[in-house]
Amino acid sequence: MSVPFKGNYIAGRFVRPSKGVELISEDPGDLLEPIGRMIVSADPVEEAVSRAAKAFPKWSAVPLEKRIARMRAFRHLLRQREKPLSHLVVREAGKPLSEATREVQRLGDKVEEMITLGLKLIRPFSVRVGRGVQGECRWRPLGVLVVIGPFNFPAHTPGSHFIPALLTGNTVVFKPSEYTPFVGQALAECMAAAGFPPGVFNLIQGGPEVGVRLVEHPGIAGVLFTGSTAAGQAIKEATLQQPQKCLALEMGGKNAALVLSDADLDLAAREIAVAAFSMAGQRCNATSRILLNRRVAKPFLSRFLELVDRIKVGY
Repeated sequence: MSVPFKGNYIAGRFVRPSKGVELISEDPGDLLEPIGRMIVSADPVEEAVSRAAKAFPKWSAVPLEKRIARMRAFRHLLRQREKPLSHLVVREAGKPLSEATREVQRLGDKVEEMITLGLKLIRPFSVRVGRGVQGECRWRPLGVLVVIGPFNFPAHTPGSHFIPALLTGNTVVFKPSEYTPFVGQALAECMAAAGFPPGVFNLIQGGPEVGVRLVEHPGIAGVLFTGSTAAGQAIKEATLQQPQKCLALEMGGKNAALVLSDADLDLAAREIAVAAFSMAGQRCNATSRILLNRRVAKPFLSRFLELVDRIKVGY
């Protein structure tokens, strides 16, 4: 069943572009039946950034308790819509249902984590500047932040950016991966239903052209990106003449597991198999190297390869 395209979410409403190029969202497990089709364009970027900038002064002045209430409403909606959202993540990202369900649940957990733990990191604090002089450090919101999400964790990873951004008084323009646009649309629907004021959270669909237009826009105070190393480097190059912009770039990794001579080999084999092959290994924190003590190499590999041979491809 195809998912209807609602459009970009700007200033509190969904608006379909009048012109642009077609973007087709495909199910990696069933290429014969597209998940949905949409028209995307970089033209709405200007309005989205403008509306977010207009909403910023009022939103940053909203008492923290009220921002927390909106975010908990978002978490409640995620719980209500957990099953359909998880199935959508399965279809667009191509991951097993168990992994997709955990991702959606973790996104809801991230809300409370940011409220109870994250906000503690930005409490004002005093410092001794000099003899008889006491200073105070205070945190302030930056302004309009762009969140560019990845395809492999299309719900949790962008949420890890926009949840703390909104809680701390920033406004957001979110561009999902062009491979998982309908997960992004579903998140925007939850944000809309949670009652955030118009312009506080905005969604722009599209590919690299939209991303470049957002990153380079002079009205953007920061770029929060998760994706490939090449794309992250391109963002840095595109903003070289805008050193005032905050860049938070999470890119690829080459991660190793270390198995020593006294390791529990059954436990190590299970944990490394999961770490290496969940999400088909398409994760920045996937284990891609194993460093083995020679004394345990053969018995470990026997256990590990047996588990790998039993992995099944499918939903």
